[in-house]
Parts: sequence; C-alpha cells; structure tokens
Amino acid sequence: MKRKSFFFTLAIAFFATLLFACIPQQLPPSTSTETSVQIPMSQSPPQPEPRPISEPLFRQISTFRTTIPANGDVANIYYPQVSENSPNSPSFPVALLLQGLNVDKSHYSQFATQVARYGFIVVVPNHFTTVRGRQELFAQVGEVPAVLSYVKSQNNAQNLPFYDIINADKLVLIGHSQGGFIGMDAIREACDMPFCEGDYQRPKELLAGVFFGADLWDGEYIKIENDGIAIALMSGSEDSLIPADSIQQTYEHIQTSPKAYLTLLGANHYAITNGDNPPGSPLEKNPPLLPQDIAIATLSRWSALFLRTYAFDDTTAKEYIYQTGDALDENVTVISQP
Repeated sequence: MKRKSFFFTLAIAFFATLLFACIPQQLPPSTSTETSVQIPMSQSPPQPEPRPISEPLFRQISTFRTTIPANGDVANIYYPQVSENSPNSPSFPVALLLQGLNVDKSHYSQFATQVARYGFIVVVPNHFTTVRGRQELFAQVGEVPAVLSYVKSQNNAQNLPFYDIINADKLVLIGHSQGGFIGMDAIREACDMPFCEGDYQRPKELLAGVFFGADLWDGEYIKIENDGIAIALMSGSEDSLIPADSIQQTYEHIQTSPKAYLTLLGANHYAITNGDNPPGSPLEKNPPLLPQDIAIATLSRWSALFLRTYAFDDTTAKEYIYQTGDALDENVTVISQP
C-alpha cells in the first residue's frame, strides 16, 4: 500500500496576448458579477483548460435552514446554484450527513459546502437522542427515512428555493464517527437501541455511503451485509479515538464490493470538521499534522467522487477513485474493490 501526502492546488492561468486589453480577467469564486467584452472578428478568445475530473462542478452554493417534520430535527441544507441560462435541467441526489457524537451541524459547513459543489443537495441535521439520561447530539438510523420523506415532499414545493433540482429517488449517506456506524447500520438494515427506534427498512433509494472515522465493532467486528451497496471507509492516520487499523478491519468485513478504504495521512478524528476538537465532542488527544483546509478538501473530494460514481454512474469519477486518484494525491493511501 503506497503512502503519500494528499491534495494538490489547482491554478488556471491565461496567457497575456495581444488581446490583453479586451480579454476579461477571471472572476474570483466568491463573486457573481458578470462582464461582457467585444472580441475582434479576426481573433479568437483563449480556450480555458479542461476542468480536471477531481475538481468541483459548481462555484456557488446556497444554504437553507429547515425543520424535518418527521422528527423535528433542525437541518442545514447546502445546494448548488444553477444558472437560469443552463441548457439542461439538472437534478441532484440527496446526501444525508450523519453527525458525530455531540458535534453540532454547524461544524460541518465547510465540508458540506464542498460536497455540494460536486452536485449534491447535502442535508445536515442536528439530531438529539436521550443517552444516559441526558440529551445528546446522537445520530440514529431513523434519520434516513425521515430526511427521505422530507425531500420527497418538497419535489413540487415551489416556495422552496431548490424544489426543482431535487432528485429524491437517489439518496447517499455520509457519516462521521458515531454517525458513520449509524450509516453502516442503515445500509445493513440494523435497528438496535439506542441507535434505532421503532421499525426500519432500508429504502430502495439508498445507493452508497462514505464514512469517516467510524468502525463497526461490538466485542468483535460485525459483518456488513451491504447487498452490493457501495461503501467507502476513510480514516485519519493520527486518529486516537477510532484508530485507522480498526477502520481497516471494518472494511475487511464489508461483505460485497464495490468498496474502498482510504487513509488520510496526518489527519486526526476531526479532519472533517471546520476545526479540531469541536466544543462538547469527545476529546481527540492527537493534534493533526495536516492543515485543516487540506484535510477538508481531501475528504470532500474523495467522498463526492465516490458518491458520484454510484449516484450519477459517473465513469470519470470512478476512474479517479479506482485507478488514477491514488497516484495523483500525495496525502492518501487507498485500497479498493470496484
């Protein structure tokens, strides 16, 4: 297994030519200003380089705050801004992000924004559960049908800003820490207290899941009967709460492909959150060796491309995950079974 250092920065440069005075400067990602210029008939504008397959599809992301009716969870939703002049009518799968123990939804805003830029509507709820006699932020399997029911009900809700771009027939899961093993339970159709209340049946819309900093161990590693649903497990090499070795053992117990296992070198348990050790969460004693922005960009890219492989049948994303990405990205090691 190769060991490398991850994430590369992308720079796009235009040549200064005789057209310098009439070629507009590239706008920074944070602006929506439009410019228009006249280009002489005898000249052609420079053509931008093709977008690398690992880069996001959308610049601008909007957010929306709502309450999930089935369980009362307050959720933040991140979705791509689509141009009104777009020649196509895009629709985006729903990605439910299941939070780690006592990690508020706000701490996933940077990661969720980046995943949404790859063409997903990312739903990040705060779910409270009574654990040891007190209310904790504690993901449960029931969030899966609750969120799916919500997005299906919004398909024609014209007062919702993204009603016309939801593809509620495609659902993927993202999980961090405790939310990760809840995601694995949802895929293997397990429903055990306190992780699940009532009945649960895996929805047919569920296509894939990506889980960071999560194993599935209860005295022994549990077989994950995934019935062909794609699963990627991701670990941080410096994680003291859920060690990488334990996550790799969990990977070995995923019963069917497709599956992938990624180690992010220099990352600890909170590489996916806006900052290390979010207030109220379990303490990670190992400091990260990888800058947080690089860790978030790495995890969001690999997560989104893995999910695009199965939610969009995206062959270029599949190529990156299973063939080229491991060689291109220095900060990861990857093993996989397509």
